[in-house]
Amino acid sequence: MYRIVDFYRNRKKTIVYVAFCTMFLIAFSMNIPTWVLGSLLSKYSQNKLRLYNTNGTFWSGSGLLVAVDTRTQYSAPLILFNWKVKLGIVRYIDINFFIGTRKIANVYLNNSGLNLDSLNMSLSLGQVTELFGLIKNLGLSGNVLLSGDKIKLSPTRSNGIFNLKLTTISSSISPVNPLGDYTVNYNLSNGTLSVSSSSSSNLILSGNGSITSLVLNGKIAPSKKEQLLQFITVMGLPQPDGSYSLKIF
Repeated sequence: MYRIVDFYRNRKKTIVYVAFCTMFLIAFSMNIPTWVLGSLLSKYSQNKLRLYNTNGTFWSGSGLLVAVDTRTQYSAPLILFNWKVKLGIVRYIDINFFIGTRKIANVYLNNSGLNLDSLNMSLSLGQVTELFGLIKNLGLSGNVLLSGDKIKLSPTRSNGIFNLKLTTISSSISPVNPLGDYTVNYNLSNGTLSVSSSSSSNLILSGNGSITSLVLNGKIAPSKKEQLLQFITVMGLPQPDGSYSLKIF
């Protein structure tokens, strides 16, 4: 007992210092600020996604997800979501994102890197009008369902496929609406895009390209040929087979 008392007396300052540092580190780790998550989001999206109006901490909070065109610096507010962060053994950091109680994505870090699973997010075209000139010029509207699974994220090279379902797409300058429903697949590993249409679409689009160059083949459903002929002529160049070549970007 005396030895313990003597040890405490001799090491009192050291013990107090260590205890203070330990409590400080625990308090800091419990209250890591939200900008840490925002920095990670910006880094792994190559500055295309940013987080604003945050509340809470790194471990549990909310914020506004904003998409940014890094060339023009135009921005588009997307969704206000919540997140919860957990630490683990297999998944070192596991982050679930929610809108209300509905999970819209899971991001986790493991021994293979950063991963994105269970992405399921709904938007409207109106939310991203400022990012895409085509949407603004044609007065496009409709709904977008963005999904993806088993996606590897990296600031330099990512792998996986984002799926976009575009439904009830309409144009303010078209005499017939909706124009149709479309599927867009974006391959992160090589930047390629593929586009297809539902069988019920009035404007049938198909083709492959990249995020820097996309030219689609366009056809009009036979029942809407007269009504949409002028619209498709404005959009593209006629081809020998009666279809049109539409340069998207």
